[in-house]
Amino acid sequence: MGRMFQLVLLAGLAREARAQTHTVWDPATATWNGEGGGLKSSIVAGDPDKPGYYSVAYHLAPGSWIPPHLHPRAKQITVLSGSLRMGFGAILDSAKTRNVGAGRVMVMPPETVHFEGASVATVVLFSGEGPLVTRWVGKTAKP
Repeated sequence: MGRMFQLVLLAGLAREARAQTHTVWDPATATWNGEGGGLKSSIVAGDPDKPGYYSVAYHLAPGSWIPPHLHPRAKQITVLSGSLRMGFGAILDSAKTRNVGAGRVMVMPPETVHFEGASVATVVLFSGEGPLVTRWVGKTAKP
């Protein structure tokens, strides 16, 4: 390889390395936006309102619930802390939920009617391909 080619190659690699930055998201220092009903959100990556990959963290206060809804695309749910109470169907029935504890991951298939809640402070990470669309089911109004 010629010396000039090596310099051009190294300059290109250095430029690419500078362009590829990473961030570390920490729930303790994150900016949280109130959603109402004991729910707060923080964007971790991407833009959930646009096409492409997104990742949004949600903090659920004890006793908070997200009413029955569905999403047209699959969504990955990772429980970072606490325990997510997950239920399925068009009627929010807290007695018919299962606990998904910290460190657990589940994939919600598209068009699956579900609801989520928390008995203890819980932080979850929702990830998928955007845009993230939520369709509320039944007579439930958006929280």
